Amino acid sequence: MILNVPDIDDHVQLAANRERLIVELRARLNVFENRYELRSSHLRAALDQGVIRETAEVAEWLIVESTYRALLDERQARAE
Repeated sequence: MILNVPDIDDHVQLAANRERLIVELRARLNVFENRYELRSSHLRAALDQGVIRETAEVAEWLIVESTYRALLDERQARAE
């Protein structure tokens, strides 16, 4: 059985892509936070409390925030 093991350049490229995506997602979160005058960390509570209602844009915000957090968690896990 032959395993296809990615070489170091693949890992470097993947890490660079992840970092670029983190920056892009953070910029998108800033747009939402400025528009709604609400931090992303308070978004779910605001939805639960009825402060804002879930629209297509708010759903997109949730997806962006979730993806951003997952990438940060992945980066942290790889650093440990």
